[in-house]
Amino acid sequence: MSFELYFFLHRASFTLYVGFFCLLMEELFGLRVLIIRWLSYFLLVVGPLWMVWILYTQLYDFYRVWAGLLALVAATSLTIMSVQLVRHGQLKQDQFLVLLVALFTLLTGVRDFLVVQLNFPGEADIRWMSVGGLALMLTLGWVLLQRATASAREVHRLNDTLAENVARRESELRTAFEQLRLSEQQRAVE
Repeated sequence: MSFELYFFLHRASFTLYVGFFCLLMEELFGLRVLIIRWLSYFLLVVGPLWMVWILYTQLYDFYRVWAGLLALVAATSLTIMSVQLVRHGQLKQDQFLVLLVALFTLLTGVRDFLVVQLNFPGEADIRWMSVGGLALMLTLGWVLLQRATASAREVHRLNDTLAENVARRESELRTAFEQLRLSEQQRAVE
């Protein structure tokens, strides 16, 4: 694979990862924050075009600008979501865990950016973002599994309640029908 194709696929896919992650977090927390949606859509649309522009102009330093923008959008989105959840008193334990792991992942990404892109001291061959991303995906998987299990339990509970209500109504209808039949018999006898 050529360097240009690798550069484009790697950077564009990371941009899509950040954009879709912000949208997923908003959906996961049940928020409707217009600025997060617009920032995410901006990343999803402009990101691949930005990578093409970098490849066309051969100005690879502009990827640093884009990476900084990705970190800024992710940090802004996490901050807005945290503030919204805390302000409305809706921050649940699983949401707090996801926010905490997302913050850890963001910090690992910023560390990698500083060491790899800006030559800060550190081992550039070791990418901490891989660990952060894995922790985040496992945490999200666990939270989604917990929610799916809770939803399945709720469906079973509602089905049981519905079955009880249907059985009670059928019993009431049988009783009413039997009373009507006895009433008709009584009238016929009279």
